[in-house]
Amino acid sequence: MMAIIPSSFSLPATRLAFSAPCILLAAQGGAKVPANAEVMATVGFGPRSEGGLGLEIALDITLPGVARNEAEALIEKAHQICAYSNAMRNNVAVKLGLIEA
Repeated sequence: MMAIIPSSFSLPATRLAFSAPCILLAAQGGAKVPANAEVMATVGFGPRSEGGLGLEIALDITLPGVARNEAEALIEKAHQICAYSNAMRNNVAVKLGLIEA
């Protein structure tokens, strides 16, 4: 189990990096991203089962007023094109969560 690190050194960048693809996808005909959308990033740090230390990141996304199925599709598509997600893929565990508002 990784410990949660309450550090904010990269969290604003993480939120921006994930929010930008959502807005891009919306402009291309996807679900509209509400102005009060939020992305909360939580970083875990600790031992890996393979040995050594590792990171895990949880992104909890709130998209008020967007239907659940549309929100889930938008989040998954954004995860595929997000620069931060692409940098972390196959290296850092990233968990996506939809928080209902």
